Amino acid sequence: MNTVGPVVIVIDGLDKCGDEMSRKVILSILAEAVRHLPSNFRILITARPESDIEKAIVSKPHVLCKRMDTINAKSTSDDIALYIQAQLSDIEGLERKWPNKSWCLQLAKRSEGLFQWAFTACHFITGDGKSGLDPVEQLNILLSSASSTSNLDQLYFNILTRTFPVDNMTFMDRFRLVLGRVLATRKPLSITSLNKLSCETNTVDVSLVINPLGSLLSGVGQQAVAVHPLHTSFRDFLMDSTRSKTFFVNISQHYRKLALALMNVMRKELRFNICDLTTSHIHNIEIPDLPVRINRAISLHLSYSCRFWADHLQATAYKGRVLNADEPTNWLTGDFRILLHSL
Repeated sequence: MNTVGPVVIVIDGLDKCGDEMSRKVILSILAEAVRHLPSNFRILITARPESDIEKAIVSKPHVLCKRMDTINAKSTSDDIALYIQAQLSDIEGLERKWPNKSWCLQLAKRSEGLFQWAFTACHFITGDGKSGLDPVEQLNILLSSASSTSNLDQLYFNILTRTFPVDNMTFMDRFRLVLGRVLATRKPLSITSLNKLSCETNTVDVSLVINPLGSLLSGVGQQAVAVHPLHTSFRDFLMDSTRSKTFFVNISQHYRKLALALMNVMRKELRFNICDLTTSHIHNIEIPDLPVRINRAISLHLSYSCRFWADHLQATAYKGRVLNADEPTNWLTGDFRILLHSL
């Protein structure tokens, strides 16, 4: 490779590249193989201090480790202030109510050095494109709320309590049902697909819960875009009862529901020769329009069901039996070959 000048490779969130087992290969490469790259190559890695990551690369002589808690606090605060100003400076009314950029300085101070707090706050203030929300009022809500030793948790809690009726138990059950489905999936799914993965008698339109959460989730208001937390900290917040309190989502309760929903999808939608092939005596690579046939015949929620039903079944807590007597199991026997064909 003939490259002039520095080459920078960025790996953001290495700790999210699977579990310890799936990270072994990339950690081995980073620990040893990268030493043989040309001298103009640099690799910038961000990650939480997971034990396997620290053990594999931190002590290597070619690795310079910089911990976030050693970075000058004022430098971080100044960077956050620049980010906030870039995101909100064109909003009319902020300077009138908080002159001399005091709105920016107060938000930067509230962030306590957390860029994710600033990011989420800016989305909340702008309303994430939703009409009818006044950015000045949204900012006033944030600045008037009590501070907390865990400011990011407090921000999440304030947004949720401002958005949802916590005293309405029916709605809160719906909130936990929908967010549990979002968090429990092995791969982010769209609103359309999430709506298909229901095993409840009274189905719930997941968009009723997801659409107001544009500052916390991706895919809001878009039927075909994958929905997932914009930051891992929101997922962690929801799954910790001491932090999220009434918004706590017990994800273990949703694995069985998803397993049943996925099996139900396969029972209803799988069929022999689902792609309508003229013959099964040729290799897939010899079928020129196979991708078109797959996209037409196999929906995203069916594809997900075929790939991950066993994962959700395995994650389900053992309680004697997973399926009730009246729940269908025939596809596991006679129709199992059809499942293999769809993969």
